[in-house]
Amino acid sequence: MSACKSALGERSGRGTDGTLARLSVRRRSIGPGSLWDVSDQTTADLMARFYRYLSEGKTKDEALREAQIDLITSPAVFPSHPYHWAAFQLMGDYR
Repeated sequence: MSACKSALGERSGRGTDGTLARLSVRRRSIGPGSLWDVSDQTTADLMARFYRYLSEGKTKDEALREAQIDLITSPAVFPSHPYHWAAFQLMGDYR
């Protein structure tokens, strides 16, 4: 799931009640989800890289990290400002 603000939710006595938090109750892990609105193009590029790294055998946290590093080090494609890559997080088991 990579929809805008999908990892964001309202705080309650049970913690954060966001879309991903609710889904992660039934699954081992969920994500990457975003904490703020990110452009469709940036999200598409990050997700393509994330799934490519997953298919190469990396764990979810490693795949997300590598995809984010790709965006940071490719300023010709996307600005390397954290706004474009730091919104995404994983919930649950990193594997």
